[in-house]
Amino acid sequence: MPADIPFGAIGDIGLVLALFWLLASGRLATRRELDDIKADRDVWRETALEQKGLVSKLLENDETTLRLLRALPHVEDVEDR
Repeated sequence: MPADIPFGAIGDIGLVLALFWLLASGRLATRRELDDIKADRDVWRETALEQKGLVSKLLENDETTLRLLRALPHVEDVEDR
């Protein structure tokens, strides 16, 4: 199918128009846009790792709290005595 397209007949103006169309439609990104995307990705990655650390600390504290609550006598146990 691409062999049917006469690329030699496109010319310089056609090449510039094709490049403009690719950039305008978002199918081709500039170096600046790629750098911005990478910077945003890195910020999100750092934030996700930070939140993962906070969640793990909360889960550790949750385990400690559960152990403490399980060690306390139940109300029913106190009334039976």
